[in-house]
Amino acid sequence: MSLIIDNKPEQKTDEKREAPIKEGIYDARCIALVDLGKQEDNFDPNNIQWRTKIWLEFEIPGELDPENGIPHKVSISNFGWTLSFHEKSKLLPEINKWRGEDIEEGDNFQLPEFIKEDIPCRVKVIDNNGYNEVTKIMAAKNEVPAREAPPLIFDINDDLNNQELLDHIPPFIRKIIFKSKEGSEYRKKLEHEEEFDGDIPF
Repeated sequence: MSLIIDNKPEQKTDEKREAPIKEGIYDARCIALVDLGKQEDNFDPNNIQWRTKIWLEFEIPGELDPENGIPHKVSISNFGWTLSFHEKSKLLPEINKWRGEDIEEGDNFQLPEFIKEDIPCRVKVIDNNGYNEVTKIMAAKNEVPAREAPPLIFDINDDLNNQELLDHIPPFIRKIIFKSKEGSEYRKKLEHEEEFDGDIPF
């Protein structure tokens, strides 16, 4: 039996996870619009508010995943952007730049229909702790290959019971959906009707 104590300091690694693609501006196509529902905004504990959030995902045709040869996918923050076209909102200026024209008060602008039009764009991609995140959307300047399939569009008011559609949404986004006011109420309804079997789709 050895009585020698190894007192060497524990080796620590400074390796940082690298995001799949480098920070920069890329040509892109939107491939998913997901309604995250009304999410609790508890920034002010004395004034809890519920804000409707959306999540957007894009593909980068010029950046292929070496493992499968398909375009890399990037998205906005997992917490989504507030669905608001107020002049001070985050979403409005990004959509305006993407479209190349401003949405005016009184315009009957439908975001799902706009996404279906497959209008190309450019996105600013950052490295957020080893994960890519889209922070800006701009009008396209170059020809961008068209999408190979229609975009995934999820409406929380119509699609909570659409398991096939939910299965195409990333698990971490499904969890956020079912934390929303609509998602929570839907789960309670299933439990009340005794149709819920514990297999929550997230």
